[in-house]
Amino acid sequence: MGLQKAHFKEKIAQISISEGQLLTLTAAAKVDASGTFFKALLSIVEALEGLTRGGHSWAAVKLYYSAFYLLRCKMIAMGHVFFKCAGTIYSVELKKNAIPIERSKGKFAGGDVRGDHKTILATYVAHLGSHDILLTNKIESESVFEWMMSAREDVHYRKPTFSEPVSGIFYEELFTEAGLLIWINKYLNNPQVIYCFLAEHCCLATPLVLARAALTEHLARFTEPPLTPDQGQHLQSKLAGIFQTTTDFHTLVISATMASGFAAAA
Repeated sequence: MGLQKAHFKEKIAQISISEGQLLTLTAAAKVDASGTFFKALLSIVEALEGLTRGGHSWAAVKLYYSAFYLLRCKMIAMGHVFFKCAGTIYSVELKKNAIPIERSKGKFAGGDVRGDHKTILATYVAHLGSHDILLTNKIESESVFEWMMSAREDVHYRKPTFSEPVSGIFYEELFTEAGLLIWINKYLNNPQVIYCFLAEHCCLATPLVLARAALTEHLARFTEPPLTPDQGQHLQSKLAGIFQTTTDFHTLVISATMASGFAAAA
């Protein structure tokens, strides 16, 4: 196995993206980013559903996953795609003559960088997200992404059971429709994104702020919105089951959805 892995690494080191490969990679990257963006927004919506029912444990998990998906989306839109070979994860830029870079190595969040989750987070935090406002402050010495990953690991691994009905890590007003309406709009209308750095708001504020940033990057690179009309309608239908009044997140979903004619032409 070791010899086989070394052989693959040697072959990958010889890759240089040709013009034809770039066209194929860019088309595939658009499909990947669009599908992953839907995963992210659906995860946010399902977390909101859970919060209004008093469930925060799975909400924390789903919101972490939404942030993970959105980081992938944003990095693809920034021109970096990821692939795995023989257990090693690489990224390569969407440009001619680009060569793969090994990413699943080093240390992050107190452990080795390995597996999709730590590799994606470590690559963004250490290398590609240097200008992101979400990395300008921390919670208890951790970036917001490390903190959310730790919150998810608490639910999945560290705690012996879910902590319901105790409210856990979420601000108490986030368990009602009225509270969510107020705070979602606050999160999306605060230029300094201060709520992302407050523990009781981080898990919801961060994915919402990141979703808007990822959508902006996606539209800049791929022009077309990431969601199909059916996907957008599904999200709007689920949101209608939570809110009687629209929020700025509703507006974000609309902005991320193709018009019907646009989708048919695509």
